[in-house]
Amino acid sequence: MAETKAALTVPESFFDFEKEQVGEVPKGWSKRFTGSWKVAVDQGNKVLEQFSSGHSGSYFNVIVNKDLDYKNVEIRVKFKGIKGNEDQGGGPVWRYKDNKNYYIARANPLENNYRVYKVINGHRKELKSADIDIQTGKWYDLKIEMKGNRIRCYFNGKLELETTD
Repeated sequence: MAETKAALTVPESFFDFEKEQVGEVPKGWSKRFTGSWKVAVDQGNKVLEQFSSGHSGSYFNVIVNKDLDYKNVEIRVKFKGIKGNEDQGGGPVWRYKDNKNYYIARANPLENNYRVYKVINGHRKELKSADIDIQTGKWYDLKIEMKGNRIRCYFNGKLELETTD
């Protein structure tokens, strides 16, 4: 599940899903390659939920907003892993070109880690990883900054990953 806010230098975009239809993919968003997505309700708030239980193999379950295409970004999302035996990871995607080329940062309660990847021609390349304490069923704040080639990833306000690409 995710509640997302993308705060960008210019222009700025904000998504909270409160006006979206429960059980549907939010307007302007599109599933890419794998995963099943819908707006759901969690503790009275509308959130974006990835509910596919199938194994995505070496691919990430990705949904993107078709109207966003920024080079320099500051993205804030709330993330909660809710179920899955092989993976419960989630986080934002940015600099999305197509299903085989983008950046993604993921926190994973099953592995107690936070990682940033670059997907190039369909192959994921881990850029940086940190061990963190993360539990299933609890909300966490993720923040990603990418300016030029510098990437910073925060977990609950603490800088955990910093790298260049």
